[in-house]
Amino acid sequence: MKYTTAYVTDKGKRNSNQDSLLIKKGEYFGKTCMLLAVADGVGGLSDGEIASGTVVNDLSEWFVRLLASGKEKDINAICTEIQDVLSQAHTKINTYIFNTGNQLGSTVVLVFICESRYIAINVGDSRLYMFDSGACRQINVDDSCGNHVLTQCIGARQNMQPHIYDGIISEGVGFLLCSDGFYGKIEESEIKDILEQYRSKEDQMVVLEKYKNIMLSREEKDNMTAVTLQIGN
Repeated sequence: MKYTTAYVTDKGKRNSNQDSLLIKKGEYFGKTCMLLAVADGVGGLSDGEIASGTVVNDLSEWFVRLLASGKEKDINAICTEIQDVLSQAHTKINTYIFNTGNQLGSTVVLVFICESRYIAINVGDSRLYMFDSGACRQINVDDSCGNHVLTQCIGARQNMQPHIYDGIISEGVGFLLCSDGFYGKIEESEIKDILEQYRSKEDQMVVLEKYKNIMLSREEKDNMTAVTLQIGN
């Protein structure tokens, strides 16, 4: 299978961009694996970019260690390791809070793919959409109680319990990972438009840029980040 990725990120009307993203690909015991993530520094808290950056950096370092480990692990063991990485990032951010007195936190949504299997994990209200067999749906559940008020995130001295999803993928499947600034004013039909047609990386970047500008025209003020993965032959 062929994997094509693209991304867009923009500070919106904010003074800085507190979103972070990750796209990693590598060979693992003869299998092509990918790790994609979007993390959104919690709005209204200071140093949000430190929190989101910590999450994606820790995930990136873990992925490199996995490929270099020389030990083949099944999908369940990999899922447990990813949860451990998020737990360690949670502790790291809360230690920073204790030492500095600053309040910070981050959402995260990620998908790990190895051949025909995927694992998806989220904390907070960043989203994962999946396009398959002509239909587009949100995979994860938002940790929010309306108006983007989070019920949990990584850091911010809260308890943290990731949501976990898994499944099988095949050619023609597409994924969209995005922060709330990207999906806040988007229509479901527009999400489908982003994913339903297999495109080159360059063409997909153009599509994401188009929808970023549409969100800005709809007066979206928040940081916005989107990452796509399309699976072809």
